[in-house]
Amino acid sequence: MDNSDHNVLVWSMQPIKAKTQLCYNQADYNVMREFVRERISLINSKTESTNSMWNTFSGVMQEAIEKFIPIKSVTHTSDKPLWLTGKVLL
Repeated sequence: MDNSDHNVLVWSMQPIKAKTQLCYNQADYNVMREFVRERISLINSKTESTNSMWNTFSGVMQEAIEKFIPIKSVTHTSDKPLWLTGKVLL
């Protein structure tokens, strides 16, 4: 840098992505079962290959998880495991 009062500093920052956690204990499993049952019944096991059926099943399950299992943001900032912080008792 020169000895000028017009020096410029440039840097880039990567945003920290918020971690998310699925709340399985708050899921609506009855509605989820019905959703999966309806979608799986559309699979024709006589004409589709095993891979095709698996891909369909996997997609249905992923869609069900996204629709019926709530997600919460995790703001855990400590580098320690949760069991070392004492918060596990709360």
